[in-house]
Amino acid sequence: MLLQLKRVADRAPVELREELGQAQEATRAGLDEIRRIARRLRPGVLDELGLLSALRSLAGEFTAHGLTVRHDLRPGIPPLTEETELVLYRVAQEALTNTARHSGADRADLRVRPVPDGVELLVRDNGTGLG
Repeated sequence: MLLQLKRVADRAPVELREELGQAQEATRAGLDEIRRIARRLRPGVLDELGLLSALRSLAGEFTAHGLTVRHDLRPGIPPLTEETELVLYRVAQEALTNTARHSGADRADLRVRPVPDGVELLVRDNGTGLG
């Protein structure tokens, strides 16, 4: 699409080239934003590292920003679909985000372990709770 706009801009009358250049830039920015959104929907870290390593990395990110996250991520979880991995990652991410923002906690535990029917995800913190 950008190449087509460039070709049109190259052949366009001089008075239209600036507007076509702006359209090219807007298109480029839109495509960049779509790419960023797509990466956030399924973090590349899941594909690159796998679920357990991605969760370790997530714990490290929160620890680097002031919430000490201890993790117990046991090997031997059963094979999971990409969708299940994404849900587990996003639930852990949201739970840690809520802990960091709202609980007043300074420590959290993140645990994933195999259970008879699949896997168990536990996020626990030392915050104040809802009362």
